[in-house]
Amino acid sequence: MKKIVLLVLIQIFVSFNLFSQYYFYVSTSNERAKPNLNEKGMSNDEVLNQIFKEFEVKSYYQSFPGAKNAELQRFYEIHLTENKNKDFDSFEKLLKNNKIFDAIYRSNYYEPAICSNPVAINDEWIANNWINNDALNLLNAQCAWTITVGDPNIIVGVIDTGFDITHEDLINTFVGGIDTIGPPSSSQHGTYVSSCVAAETNNGKGIAAIGYNTKVKGYHVSSATLWNGIWQAYLDGIKIINVSWAGASGTPANVLAVEEMVDNGVVLVVAAGNNMKTQAGSHQAFANIPGVINVSGVDKNNTHGGTGNAQNGTHVHNQWVDVCALSMGVTGCWQGTYVDFGGTSYAAPQVAGVVALIRSINGNLSPADIENIIKSTTDPITDAHLYQGLLGTGRVNAYKAVQAACATTSSTVNFIGQVVNTDRAVNSCGDLNVQSVNVQNEAKLTLNAVNTITINPPFEVQIGSQLEIK
Repeated sequence: MKKIVLLVLIQIFVSFNLFSQYYFYVSTSNERAKPNLNEKGMSNDEVLNQIFKEFEVKSYYQSFPGAKNAELQRFYEIHLTENKNKDFDSFEKLLKNNKIFDAIYRSNYYEPAICSNPVAINDEWIANNWINNDALNLLNAQCAWTITVGDPNIIVGVIDTGFDITHEDLINTFVGGIDTIGPPSSSQHGTYVSSCVAAETNNGKGIAAIGYNTKVKGYHVSSATLWNGIWQAYLDGIKIINVSWAGASGTPANVLAVEEMVDNGVVLVVAAGNNMKTQAGSHQAFANIPGVINVSGVDKNNTHGGTGNAQNGTHVHNQWVDVCALSMGVTGCWQGTYVDFGGTSYAAPQVAGVVALIRSINGNLSPADIENIIKSTTDPITDAHLYQGLLGTGRVNAYKAVQAACATTSSTVNFIGQVVNTDRAVNSCGDLNVQSVNVQNEAKLTLNAVNTITINPPFEVQIGSQLEIK
């Protein structure tokens, strides 16, 4: 006997990027107009101070301390108190009339993008605070999942050492046919990396991972057979490949191989390295190919300087780094339990998981498009000024990235006339219309939309199969 399910659910997210309030950038080389270091919100000029008092200036300081550019060194910021919001025009006019500054620019205030309904996590170790959730917090993952929870048909190839495919939080994550995998061993680097991509999320066990419904295929290699694993993943049709191996390597043959892979839709995510004392110039020869994403790290406080240790220095920073993610205290699966380790090995798979989320929204995006989306939606790193040009564009924000991916698609997705007999996720950045669908063979259909999901008959979910609506 069949069970018929008809459901309608509305889910709305809101993001705010800027306020109506302003602050000012001003430029001056006049010492009297510069901030008084002993009195907050004041200058060294009495006329200017009278204006500041009248308009209740709360702070006045140099905008870009330590800048090498002489013009940039002359910029300062003026912030008014909130009760003076309506007086911006008068304040700006008065500054201009007194000809105190060489240039005056009005700027909007910004705040991080937020969502009204972040997805809750019920995984035991996270929910009970037995282990940290810093990686997902920095990625803004729970907001990203309000837009997409990934697709089980999207597979990330992990080229690595030992894998434990029987781990309770990975047993449903690894796909079949992992013919290059070795038995569980003391070296379970591959287990850990895989869990950073897609540990099974919201199953009530263990931990969560950014890829959510994404699947993983492991390729068991050694340092000598690394490229055999990478190429086999490509031949298997894997379109997202994670390589958490660092070192300056790659011959013209490897570059040609990567160019072919990227030309055929593969996004290659690689770890930048952990040791600035021995790997300062470390990079893959193919690092600058569009569609290859080179990942370094930050700590839970969003600083790069907090990565690494006294013996090795920080995790690698150089001109080949594209983006950063958490690389210290990253939670993952290891030998039947859960631990947190450090290394860019565990930053890279987080980015691979974000790539999978983007692909779940728009599978037609090229590897170069995906890299550009991720790089153009990063957040600033707190101490980036100490590593100018060496940390890529910033720290990855999964929520902003999937929002940007949504902008490349139609606002309405139609899912009509489908037989679902394997696990399937259908995502829409706007509305989702469903009709003439049959879910069978104990499959699970996940419907996820930002606005509305409308299910029209005929629609059947056979006994033993599942329907999840987000």
